[in-house]
Amino acid sequence: MKSFILHRFWVLHGIKNLQRQYAPYGTRVEILKDEKEFIVKLPFVGGDVNRFNTI
Repeated sequence: MKSFILHRFWVLHGIKNLQRQYAPYGTRVEILKDEKEFIVKLPFVGGDVNRFNTI
């Protein structure tokens, strides 16, 4: 059980890094979590891919 908690910590830590990386581009990464699970909501990039070419 201890390794699961540690693994969960690092996964959530990595997702929080994604939030910081996407923030300057106006893209929101949401983390919904409770005691047993978490959900990560990423917007579909789709047609906005080309906007990264201008940065």
